[in-house]
Amino acid sequence: MTFQGTGLSMVRGDSECFTVCMKDEAGSLLPMEAGDVLYFTVKQNLYKPAPDLQKAVKEFPEGKAVVVLRPEDTKPLPPGTYRYDIQLTKADGWVRTLVEPSDFVLKEEVTSE
Repeated sequence: MTFQGTGLSMVRGDSECFTVCMKDEAGSLLPMEAGDVLYFTVKQNLYKPAPDLQKAVKEFPEGKAVVVLRPEDTKPLPPGTYRYDIQLTKADGWVRTLVEPSDFVLKEEVTSE
């Protein structure tokens, strides 16, 4: 089962973070483990081969992934609407899309350095 993601938005050049976890039908945590890799991928055009932004998480405190977006991750991207998804690749090669492609809005900053 995949999750139909909610739209995410942030101001370009800001810092943001969010936690991703998996749960079974009963709501119990299905922990991510050493050797797993969680990918947060952002593309303006889904059919373009290279992502505009991709973060790989390989450490899972308490079995959860924390995706951290730093100012340098979004600063080079023009403001606009992108698409994101979240995919987990387990150590044994099992691949699962946890969040299907959903909107990611990158807003223009007013103050820039």
